[in-house]
Amino acid sequence: MKTNSKYFISLALAFNLILIPNLFSQEQRDYPVTDKAYGITWDGTYLYYLDSDRRAIIRYLDNGEQEVFNLGLANMKGISFDSKEGRLLVTAPKVILKLDPNTGGVVERIPIPLTLVGGIASADGTYFLLDLESGKIRFMDKATGLLVGGFLTDRASPRDLTYGKDSLWVSDSSNGTVYRYNPNNGNITGSIQAPADEIRGILFSGAKLWVVDRASKQIRSIPFVETDRFISSGETEVNVTYKIHYKLPDISLAKSEIAILQPPTNENQRIRNLEATSKGFRNGTMNRSRSFNKKLDLSSDRGNQSTTLTFQARIANTAYYIDDRFLKRKEAIPDELNRFRIPEKENLKISPNDALGVFNSCLISSKQAEDVHAKLIDKGFASQLTRGVRWNKKDFTTSTMDSLNAYFPGFGWIPISINNLKPSKENRTYFATEDELILYQSDNMEKIESPVYFRNSPTDEWTQLDARWEITINRK
Repeated sequence: MKTNSKYFISLALAFNLILIPNLFSQEQRDYPVTDKAYGITWDGTYLYYLDSDRRAIIRYLDNGEQEVFNLGLANMKGISFDSKEGRLLVTAPKVILKLDPNTGGVVERIPIPLTLVGGIASADGTYFLLDLESGKIRFMDKATGLLVGGFLTDRASPRDLTYGKDSLWVSDSSNGTVYRYNPNNGNITGSIQAPADEIRGILFSGAKLWVVDRASKQIRSIPFVETDRFISSGETEVNVTYKIHYKLPDISLAKSEIAILQPPTNENQRIRNLEATSKGFRNGTMNRSRSFNKKLDLSSDRGNQSTTLTFQARIANTAYYIDDRFLKRKEAIPDELNRFRIPEKENLKISPNDALGVFNSCLISSKQAEDVHAKLIDKGFASQLTRGVRWNKKDFTTSTMDSLNAYFPGFGWIPISINNLKPSKENRTYFATEDELILYQSDNMEKIESPVYFRNSPTDEWTQLDARWEITINRK
C-alpha cells in the first residue's frame, strides 16, 4: 500500500476553514475539522487528526494550508505522537502503524489482537489502547508485543484516550466528560466537563485540554485547574442581582449594627465586583465570616428594609477525589474546626478507609442537607450548612438549594450537593457543578436560615433576622 501520497488543499476551499497559525500559541479556542474527524495529536510543531472518510491523516500547517497523508485504511481511530521515538502512532483493525511525521510514510507495522481501537498512548515501555468493543483500556508491552493487563473504563461511550500528568484520560461521548484514571489500579481520580456533545479526540497541551467535537465540527480548547485534591473545568460566568428583604426590630438602635453575609469565594466559585447598593454598608465581618456591615443610630429607620447586592460569579464544574495518597494519611481534624463539629465524637482509632465508609454512609442515608449535616456531626466530622440557588441552564430560572461543606480528615473540605451524590459507601468522588451558587453559609455547626444578622451593641452576640430574598441571574 502506498503511504507517501500527499497533497496540499486550501483550507478555505476544501473545508471552509480559516487560516490557522500555530495552534498552541494562539488565543483563538475553536478550530474547524471535517465531518468524520477522529483523534487528535500534536508533535510539538504541527497538529494532526484522522479523517475516517478520507482514510487519511490531516496535518494543519502554519501557512494556511493542510497536508493530507493518505493511508487507505478503514476504521483508523487512534492517533498520538511518541516523543521518545519521534513517530506518529495510528491504530487500525489488528495493527498499530508507526509513521514518519515528516512524510507520512509507514516505518513499522505492529500486529495487535484488537479490531476496534479508539485511542492509543505511549509511556514507559507500554502502549495504552482503548478497546471500543469491550470499553477496556489494554496495556501492551512494547518489547514483546503482548497484552499484559488493563482495566474497564466503566464508561457509557468511551471514544478516545490520552496520557498526561502521570494519568490516563478517557473521553465519554455520552455526557461530554473526560475522566482521569490512575493507570496503576484503574481507579477514577477526577473528571473534566467539556462543552462538547460528541467527543472524538482528546489531547493535553500545557494548561489546556483540547477535544475534537464532531457535533460542532470543531477542535475546542478547555482550560482547567488541576491540584492534588480537585479538577475544575467548564467555567460559567454570570451576573447576579441579589435583593434581601428583612425587618429591623422596633427598639432603640443607638449602638446596634446589622451585617449581611457576603457570598463566599471558594475553590469552585469566585465572586467579583461585589457591591451593596444601599448607603452606609461597608466591608466587615460577622464573627469569622465576611459581611457587609452597617452601624445604626437613633435616626435609622426601623421596620421593613431591603438591601441589594450585585456581583459577578465565575463558577466551575469541580470534581474532588480522595485517592490512595489521602487514605494513607491517618490525621485528626484540626482544632480550629471545632466550631463545626463535636470533637468527642471523632473516632481516632478508625482507619482512613473505614472512615471513608462512615463518611459516605452519612451522605447517602438522607435526602435533606440538614439530616446529612446532623449525621456527620454525630460521627465527629466537621460540617457546615450552606444555602444558595440552582438554576436552569436554558432560561436561568432558579430554585433554592440547601447543601453543605464536609471535612474529611487528611483531605480537607468537600462541597456536598444532595443532587450530585453517588449512592455508594466506596465513593471517592464528589462534585460541585457550574449551575449552583452558594449565597451564604453558617459560621458554626448550627442551622442557618438567613444571611442577615443583628446585634444591639458591639458587646452583644450576633443573632439572625428573618429574611427573604429575590435573585436574578444572567449569563455575562
